[in-house]
Amino acid sequence: MEIIFLVSNIVACAFLMIYHMHMYQLNSYNIIEEKHWLQDNKYPNFGRIFGLFISIIFLVIFSFKFYIVGMILAILLNVATSLGNKEKESKISLKYTPRVKRMLLTSSIIYALYMIVIF
Repeated sequence: MEIIFLVSNIVACAFLMIYHMHMYQLNSYNIIEEKHWLQDNKYPNFGRIFGLFISIIFLVIFSFKFYIVGMILAILLNVATSLGNKEKESKISLKYTPRVKRMLLTSSIIYALYMIVIF
């Protein structure tokens, strides 16, 4: 069950990272433009990230008494987050430039360290 949770969490986080990396690239890697875009789209972005964080909270809360229920709810939230962040057709697709590859690698390492600390 833990492996299913980890896989679903990794997939959800990967889709979320790719989505935000694409938006950052569309904003020409400009921090000010990205900040304005995030402020203008805070509610859709909150919904994209909410399921991922709630799944971890469910896992912690239900780990004491209702472990299976918490794990199932966490997996379902991870799947919902993955489906919500799946790549869609866009006018300009994400280009995997060396800069994007470096940022994705760095984000993945930070995420891996985070998961090691949690588990």
